[in-house]
Amino acid sequence: QLVLARDRMGKKPLYCVVAGGRLLFASEIKPILQMLDQRPGVDAGLIDFYISLGYVPGERTLFNGIHRLMPGHTLAFEQGHYRTSQYWDIAKIPPLQISDKDAEEKLEHLLLESVKLRLMSEVPLGAFLSGGVDSSAIVACMSKMMSEPVKTFSVGYSDDPASSELEYARIVAKAFKTDHHEFILESGDFFDSLDLLLEHMEEPIVESAAVALYQLSKKAREHVTVILSGEGGDEILAGYPLYKVMPKVDRLHSVGQFIPRGLHSWLGRNFMPSEKAAKYWDWMG
Repeated sequence: QLVLARDRMGKKPLYCVVAGGRLLFASEIKPILQMLDQRPGVDAGLIDFYISLGYVPGERTLFNGIHRLMPGHTLAFEQGHYRTSQYWDIAKIPPLQISDKDAEEKLEHLLLESVKLRLMSEVPLGAFLSGGVDSSAIVACMSKMMSEPVKTFSVGYSDDPASSELEYARIVAKAFKTDHHEFILESGDFFDSLDLLLEHMEEPIVESAAVALYQLSKKAREHVTVILSGEGGDEILAGYPLYKVMPKVDRLHSVGQFIPRGLHSWLGRNFMPSEKAAKYWDWMG
């Protein structure tokens, strides 16, 4: 019997497929494709997910037959068959019954401890810095623990300076006296990166920021080997406005489903004040 396990939050990917009585598994899809006798087709039933969400959620992938092992799950393979089971579920963790002050202290302790664990390396370290709360907090922690200035890296856009976060990143870099580096993304950098990004992403994902992240990583690699990024801070701390909207959308869905689909679509096209409002309206149907 062979047992595989994926980490609780799904930070590391794990793909698998049973073919010819064998279990093929890897952290990328590419090596699995090389081992299959026939290249799998596209799972057409998932195209709707990709078009509406920008990615494919759940255990299935756009490659027909190739699955993801879900976060917090194990897979046991024996005699040509496998079964999966969940060993950890964040939804089943009871909330802490503590005061706001105690929660603040616990959050600070966990953040410092998490950064400290990731600084245990003999290779050069740095941090991506957007000037937002999550990356700024990590840079603050690193500055407390490192004897030399933290190497920080930020990206800006020559064609869209209004979307640039360089101003905020500079404020944080100045406050913590970091060794700060900036990269200005040009339109040519964007389009020249697409083929390579698709090769590494393997499945198409609607995430234009990945291009900027890739180019910034290339620049950072000239100076450091390991980067702390702050990814996931908005998810953990409910930092996106969408988190406030979705409970309301879910409640209204029970009403919206009784509106005839044609009328629902017509109302969405003609009376929604913005594209975002029209999207939420569509979700209520």
